[in-house]
Amino acid sequence: MPRSAAGRDGTPALGRWSFEQLAAIAGEALDALGREAIVIGHGFGGLVALKMAERPRVKASVALAPTMPGVRTPLFMRAGNLPAMWLKRPLKPPSGRPLLYMLTDVEPFQREALIKAMVPDASAAALEVARGEIRFAGDSAAPRLIVAGGSDPLVPAERLESLAAEIGAAFKSIPGQGHWLIGGRAVERAVGEVHRFLVRSLGQELLLLYPEEWRDEPASGD
Repeated sequence: MPRSAAGRDGTPALGRWSFEQLAAIAGEALDALGREAIVIGHGFGGLVALKMAERPRVKASVALAPTMPGVRTPLFMRAGNLPAMWLKRPLKPPSGRPLLYMLTDVEPFQREALIKAMVPDASAAALEVARGEIRFAGDSAAPRLIVAGGSDPLVPAERLESLAAEIGAAFKSIPGQGHWLIGGRAVERAVGEVHRFLVRSLGQELLLLYPEEWRDEPASGD
């Protein structure tokens, strides 16, 4: 979401953005591409990715350790954020034990930079997720994959597996991994699972997602 636009020119303040509005912003970005795409998201972005599978130009979507509708994850459902939720103000980034759980699998040299890069987020959308108010289409959506960390203390893998079964998505759990699946020790396995899913789901269609000029270029070194 373009946070710089929040609260300007008639757009809602950051804390008041709903999940539907966040998904609409993502949809506008996809429309601007003007071509078919595969959507991948992590955490809250994973839920947006699953929602994007309902759009006609999305060929597949992948959610890596997404937040789980109906689960009051300590990533944002904690005492320090309750006033923000009541008043629809921006949520504070994770801190304390939830932050430690979130970054367990992050390489030590990356942690400080990641913590500094964290920013406030939409409390209205987070509350919708915690209440289980997010809904997804069933068979009418493009192929979807949910990848979970088998030891994720923030979003239990068994709950994500039940979400996958409910919406007709594929599911993969990575044993021994926590919440951070986009870097560190977990990323290679996560990328492998995503690659296998896309090949099985789309096959030769994957080639059609690349611009024509990319397909015609000779491989490096030829």
